[in-house]
Amino acid sequence: MKLKVLFIMLALFSTIILSQSSTNYKIKNPAFSQGSNSGTSANYKVVSTTGQAGPIGKSNNTTMTLNSGFINQDMLNSYLMERSIIAIATGWNLISIPLTLDNMEVSSVFPYAASNAFRYNSGYSIASSFENGSGYWLKFANGATPSVELTGLKSTQNINLSVGWNIIGLSEKNIAVSNISTLPAGIITANFFGYNNGYVVPDTLKSGKGYWIKVNQSGVINLAGSGSAKENYTATEISSDWARLQITDAGGKEGVLFISNNETDLSNFELPPVPPAGVFDLRFAGDRYVEELFSGSKDVRINSAEYPVTIIVIGAELKITDLIGGKIINELIKPGGSLTINNPSIESLRIEKVTIPEQFKLYQNYPNPFNPTTTISWQIPVAGQVSLKIYDVLGKEVVALVDEFREAGAYCNQLSVSNGQLTSGIYIYKLTVGKFSESKKLLILK
Repeated sequence: MKLKVLFIMLALFSTIILSQSSTNYKIKNPAFSQGSNSGTSANYKVVSTTGQAGPIGKSNNTTMTLNSGFINQDMLNSYLMERSIIAIATGWNLISIPLTLDNMEVSSVFPYAASNAFRYNSGYSIASSFENGSGYWLKFANGATPSVELTGLKSTQNINLSVGWNIIGLSEKNIAVSNISTLPAGIITANFFGYNNGYVVPDTLKSGKGYWIKVNQSGVINLAGSGSAKENYTATEISSDWARLQITDAGGKEGVLFISNNETDLSNFELPPVPPAGVFDLRFAGDRYVEELFSGSKDVRINSAEYPVTIIVIGAELKITDLIGGKIINELIKPGGSLTINNPSIESLRIEKVTIPEQFKLYQNYPNPFNPTTTISWQIPVAGQVSLKIYDVLGKEVVALVDEFREAGAYCNQLSVSNGQLTSGIYIYKLTVGKFSESKKLLILK
């Protein structure tokens, strides 16, 4: 709201009318009851020219010192009330309070919140009151109001940062990350992260939201967008030809993990700390959202998801297994293919890039001899109907481990003595794919 006419109420309740002149507000009709223009105190309130009811200044009777008959812009701004609207999403939010309110208690600002407010300082703790410049985790139930309007004083544009990860909040204006500066310069070491049903990398920080920032030494971040050298910070970009895992839970929360196809500085893709319990989160085990898969495998962590969870593989052929030896999940997913996980106990997965074998191969089981389980590995260079069966020494089939169509690739299957109630002794296992067939012996000891 633009204010053009303001009233100052003096100790004797006489009125002084001010008018704007450049960046100052000059007294037009001095009527001081005592003292000189410079250094004179007065009780005041500010009223809009539209005659809006009630004061929109700091209070009805607040002391303010005049300087040589002028009130400068900074002094006036420090007493004028602002209004800010904070958008709220169902579920978990990263929020901040952009204004200084009369009552900053969490229960006063958000009486309908469905959780405690969590702050971060090398770990999470419950906050009873908000502080300007800080961000907080807060949950709202279905049906909560989609926004809240706050009225208060402008807050500082500078925020103190501790070494490591911090959750910050803006004042009343949005700001592009390219306009952010720090003192000392160059201390930001990771992307900014907001939250929208999963961590996101923003190009603009929005008032009322909370954002993660990581710095390598203590300092100050300036969110004014002017008046100091810029950080020249830009988010580390994802290459368009990188493969990715798109993971969505039953509640519609979604996250994406990327697989680099070239040498990459993975430190540029570090994620903030895992959110509080109950907040959906997706990451590689190394706390990154980008990994390389030139050799070996990588583990994926899924936190606080609603099941079933759907995984779509884009741009790569991946083998996905659970972390209990592939007993529940052991799938080869082609580009564009998907996998649905219904078991809520599966919160970790192992992925590896599929290299097409050059020849058919059946490997010796390991361990051998064994009790109670052993692993049989095999590979096929072309797709086809696959049969992997166990026979006793008389040639009678006792267990069928695989009897289905499989794509080209490398596989492994577990055999347990509980399969077919196997007893101790020698068995033959045989792999058949089209015209290819190979057999090996295994030994069960009890």
